[in-house]
Amino acid sequence: MPSETMKDLGVDYFDIEHLMAVRSRVGVSSEALLRRVVGVANKRISMFSAHRIDGDGERAMSIDYTVDPPAGPVHQGTEIPTESALWDCFSIGHTVSHQERWGASEVRVEAIAVSPYPGQRLPRIVGLIRSPEDEPEQLPNLAEVPGDLFPLPLQGKQMICTL
Repeated sequence: MPSETMKDLGVDYFDIEHLMAVRSRVGVSSEALLRRVVGVANKRISMFSAHRIDGDGERAMSIDYTVDPPAGPVHQGTEIPTESALWDCFSIGHTVSHQERWGASEVRVEAIAVSPYPGQRLPRIVGLIRSPEDEPEQLPNLAEVPGDLFPLPLQGKQMICTL
C-alpha cells in the first residue's frame, strides 16, 4: 500500500466512485484501499465488509467485520436493513452511494461489491459508513450520462465530457 497520505492520493472526499478511480491508479484491492482510508482519515468514518446469508429464500445480510474509530456506527453481526441500497450490489464492481437509516441512526453508505467468499455465489460488499453530519459542506454533485448530451437542459450547469 502506498505510504502517501490520502490528500497526496487525491482523496479529499469519500465518494466510492472517486475512491475506486484512486484504487485503480495505485493498484490495490478495493478492500485494502478502504481499510487505508479509515486508517488515515481525519474524520470519523468506518469501513465494513458484509455478505448475504443464503437460506430459505429469506433476505438477510450482516456485517462480517469493521475497521472503526472508537465508538464506530457498526459492528460485527449488525444486520443490514432490507431497504438498504446494499441489496442492489449483485455484481462485482457495482457501487452504491446512499443516505439511509440503520436502526436509530442516519448513515451515509459508500460501497462496492467484491469477490464472494469461497463456496458462495453472491459477492461480498465492502464500504465506508459515516454519519451525515460528518460529511463535507458540499460533496461534488456529478452525474454520468452516457450517450447524446445535447437534449439535456444545461442552464446553470457545467459539463465535463470524456472519451
